[in-house]
Amino acid sequence: MPYVEACVKETLRLYTPAPVLARQLAEDTVIQGRSFPKGTGVMVLINAIHHDPEIYADPELFKPERWLEGTPEYAADKQVPGKWMPFGEGSRVCVGQRLALMEAKIALAHVFRKFTFSLSPGQRPLQTECKMLLKPKIGVFVTPILRGE
Repeated sequence: MPYVEACVKETLRLYTPAPVLARQLAEDTVIQGRSFPKGTGVMVLINAIHHDPEIYADPELFKPERWLEGTPEYAADKQVPGKWMPFGEGSRVCVGQRLALMEAKIALAHVFRKFTFSLSPGQRPLQTECKMLLKPKIGVFVTPILRGE
């Protein structure tokens, strides 16, 4: 199950469902020498954080190993708080985060016990669009293959 969890986390890093957070500053703040008064609206670009090469080595590659303790990738990425936030962060983090991750792992374990998947013939590379939520432009078409028992 640790590898399944690592795959889920890496997928959420690469394809964050809600890639932008809108917040208001709770207090006067200085960022890189610029002052922003309390109440200023800010947009946190989660997708930019999740794809930042200064935070993640090879950010465009699918590397579940970066989430497995004891691997060089885990140590290299330093597990900095606030660098992975597909469920938000801080006092407004999604209260259902643990449940969602648990449900995803259980569902994937059950599905992959019985099926393998391959891309359907003619499937184009994944293209996404973001209108509040990230989604595939034309869908993702796969062919399920029943595993021999």
